[in-house]
Amino acid sequence: MLHPMVIHLPLGLMFLVPIILILIWRKNQENSEINLFDSDLWKILIIVLALMTVGSMFSMMTGEHDEDIVEKIIQEDIIETHEGLAKVFTISVVFLFAGSIVVAFLKGALRQKLTLFILALSVLVIIIGGFTGKKGGELVYQHKAADAFGAKAGDLDRRQIKIKDDDD
Repeated sequence: MLHPMVIHLPLGLMFLVPIILILIWRKNQENSEINLFDSDLWKILIIVLALMTVGSMFSMMTGEHDEDIVEKIIQEDIIETHEGLAKVFTISVVFLFAGSIVVAFLKGALRQKLTLFILALSVLVIIIGGFTGKKGGELVYQHKAADAFGAKAGDLDRRQIKIKDDDD
């Protein structure tokens, strides 16, 4: 049950990417001939995207493992929807990473245009990540996927748990 822990890294980092890209785009407006390989902003972007790429790939692997367990209690088509969106998310992150590397090799107007394209892609990644996370959340909360990993939380009832009162 590693997947729920791992997936939060790329989903959290995805919100930083457009902010960093806007800062790079604005800095590039000032001087479109600067060497991005020397730019701290670009280095931060690459680190964030590398973590997102590795994190989303690892999430796919752990999700595949968890799928084998969860599909015993949930219809496969429900899981496949989440998995399909996760694949699109991961591929989009890889393209975002690759495009951000290519940007560093460009100069002038072409760099500006590609940076704006990558910025748009980063917003699309957030949307895809949101839909993917929503479907994952539905698996857990609506379809009770977590039940496949042990005792159901609903099996416990407040009467079975000794609650310490304030006056004890």
